[in-house]
Amino acid sequence: MAVYTVLDREEIEAYIAPFGIGPLVSYEGIAEGITNTNYFITTDQSEFGSELQTEPLQHFVLTLFEVQNLNDLKFYTELTTLLNLRGLPVPCPVRDSDGVSLKTLQGKPALLIPKVPGQHAMQPNPKQCRELGEILANIHRACVDANLQHQGPRSVEWLVAAAAELSPQLEEADQKLLNDEINHFVNLHNSNLNLPRSVIHGDLFRDNALFVGDRLAGIINFFSASDGYLLHDLAVVANDWCSEHDGSLNHDCCDALLAGYEKNRPLTDDEKNVWDDFLRIAAVRFWVTRLLIKLNPSGHHRPGGLMEIKDPQEYKNILIQRIYPSED
Repeated sequence: MAVYTVLDREEIEAYIAPFGIGPLVSYEGIAEGITNTNYFITTDQSEFGSELQTEPLQHFVLTLFEVQNLNDLKFYTELTTLLNLRGLPVPCPVRDSDGVSLKTLQGKPALLIPKVPGQHAMQPNPKQCRELGEILANIHRACVDANLQHQGPRSVEWLVAAAAELSPQLEEADQKLLNDEINHFVNLHNSNLNLPRSVIHGDLFRDNALFVGDRLAGIINFFSASDGYLLHDLAVVANDWCSEHDGSLNHDCCDALLAGYEKNRPLTDDEKNVWDDFLRIAAVRFWVTRLLIKLNPSGHHRPGGLMEIKDPQEYKNILIQRIYPSED
């Protein structure tokens, strides 16, 4: 999340009026992230009081999409609504009285989504990791059951092309590391292993989930969701949620994550055999993404007033630790 499009109070009030969520109380830009413009929105719903509505103030996230096309956003709305209806802790966009959720603001597609209560687990414990694993498995099962498909930008071909773009700017050792790991992934991708695929979140970092205590209150930001290996999604989570500061794996958290996941979707034998490989693959993906933004910023993110540039070294360290694990 980030702020590229500056909105004033009048624009926001006009946008939210058709949703019937009450008058605007306050709004605030959100700096985290790299792709879209986001604002926290607070409205006064005291006039809608009921047994279910006990708090007068309600909170939402207003997102303006800077690069995504309408087909992607329609899929996002379909996906999150499906998961929400399955009883999973996934907020879906608010609809107006005509059932429309996707509108435009300053000529850009925009959605209004209920803000999830709770806090990000910036130092996750095993209980939280297990809870996350259980919910992620149920998300995967729902996507498989619905036979959802959606092509995204972060394909194997994208990774190969990104490595070619980066290679001339890297030191020789980093060039070799990157190319070796991508070749390894391409070989796995072309194998006949039983590695289930469906729509995956793809970006389930700690700042995309909120907890109330050890209870998972919500998973957010499915804007990168697209076809992929279910195991890759799980590996992305493990690398972010279960890594120490030096990139080494916290085995207590990782074991809890896997136990929670397998409670609801047991891994295939082939998935178990290539788990360590996918931890490396997931690390490469985010090392590459961050390198692109750092080394070629004009081509890989929009200039914005509020913007957090993440350090690619973090994911290089994680990759090294997954190839050469530290002794326990």
